Amino acid sequence: MVHISTRSWGIVVTMTPPVRKADLARFFDELRMTHLQEAKGFFGVLFDLSAMGPLHPDLRDHMISALKLLVQRGMVRSAFCLNNALLASQIRRLGSMTDTSSGIRFLDVEHPDWHKDAEGWACSGIEPVNSFDSQGSSAPT
Repeated sequence: MVHISTRSWGIVVTMTPPVRKADLARFFDELRMTHLQEAKGFFGVLFDLSAMGPLHPDLRDHMISALKLLVQRGMVRSAFCLNNALLASQIRRLGSMTDTSSGIRFLDVEHPDWHKDAEGWACSGIEPVNSFDSQGSSAPT
C-alpha cells in the first residue's frame, strides 16, 4: 500500500507491504495529478519505507520515475526512512541513477527521533544525526 500526503513544506510518501503494481500506478498518478500540483516551487519529500524490505524490481522502476518527476517539479531534498542497510544501498543506487544523491539522506527508524530528523532534513536541510552512512551501517549517535 502507498499513502501520499501534502504538508506545508512538501510531500510525505508512506509505503507498506504488500506494494502491488496497481498501488504503484495509483501512486504515480496521484503524485503527478494532485500532490505535485499542490507543492510549492521548491520542496522536500519524506519517504517512510520503515516497513519495507528490499526493493522489488517493479518498485525500483517506479521509484526511478517518481524521483525524476519530483526533481523536475522542484524537489530539493528527500529523506528516506528505512529499517535496514540493504534498502539504504538500493535507494543510494537509485539516487545515483537519477542525479539526486546529494539531496538524499537515509534515516534509521530504529533511532527514536527519526521522524523529527527526517522532517528537519526534508523541510529545512538540517543534517540528521541518525543516518545510515555511506558504508550502509547505522551512524553512531
